[in-house]
Order: sequence, then structure tokens, then C-alpha cells
Amino acid sequence: EACQDLTFECEDGRTVGAHALVLSCASPVLRAMVSSRMREGNERKIEVRDSSEAAVKLFLELVYTGGSSADPLPVPDALAALDLAHRWEVLGVVGMLERAITPLIGKTTFSVIAEAAVLKDLPLLKSSCVQFAQKRKSTVDELAEKGELSPAVLSLIGKRVSASGEPAAKKPRRSF
Repeated sequence: EACQDLTFECEDGRTVGAHALVLSCASPVLRAMVSSRMREGNERKIEVRDSSEAAVKLFLELVYTGGSSADPLPVPDALAALDLAHRWEVLGVVGMLERAITPLIGKTTFSVIAEAAVLKDLPLLKSSCVQFAQKRKSTVDELAEKGELSPAVLSLIGKRVSASGEPAAKKPRRSF
């Protein structure tokens, strides 16, 4: 901690220290931020008010060590860390989190994980969500009927979406 020269300010006002050199090597975006005359470079502080302290710590742990001691990995923290890694183009961490989040897909996590997979265009995670939807069709149909799946997720899993963004009603078959 003595040589940390950069601070992340999280959503709850808590701060997490880091090393600008390490982050500059991991991310072209962070490198530009801390080496420029932008506020982050001058103040040596990066505001991440949309992320918790736990998510920032998970992101940094993955950058520094390539692994995590979190067991089990909390889905909200993993998705927030994934957002940071994706935003800052830390592709190695994006890949690690994509692989770590895949086995966490379940009934209660499907909609948020599938949404992140679609929005960030993550091939492994999208494929895993499609496989989950095929294996657990009734579960996913129930989520769709409750309106818990976004139009993007409905499209991912092959459900037709109406103009209003709701699952399209099946066309009645005509009999002759």
C-alpha cells in the first residue's frame, strides 16, 4: 500500500488504492486516463460511482493476480467488475470473468447475466445463456412471461419480440 499512487472512489464513497503503472500496462484506457492532463491524471483519482468497493477490489485482484479468492463469486460484484474490465478494455480480465460467470447462470441470475452478455457481445457467455435457455425452457419461458427479460435477451434466445419489446404472440395456425 505504501507505493500506491492511484485511488478509485467507489459508489459508497469508499476508496481503493492501486498502482498506476500496473493499471497502465493492463489497460490502454486507464493508461490514457492517468498519463494525461485529464482530472484522473492530475488528481490520481478515478471515480467509479456506479461500482461497489467489492467490485473494484475484485477487478484489481484479477488484474494483479489473474485469479480471485472469492468463493463463491457474488454475481453482482462479478458483473460490476466485468463492466469495469470491459469499459477499460482489460481484455484478459473480461475473459476471466466471462469464464467465471458462466457456471453462475441460474433461474435467479439468468436475466442479468444474459443482458450483460448481449450488451458486451461476449461470445462464451451468450452461448452459455442460449444453452441454459434450451435446457431450462420452462424456466426461461416463465421469466419471459413475467417480463423479466429484455428485448435483447429475448432475441438472443430466439424468441420473437413485438414492436413494444414484449415477446410476440404466436400466430394462430390456419386450418383449411
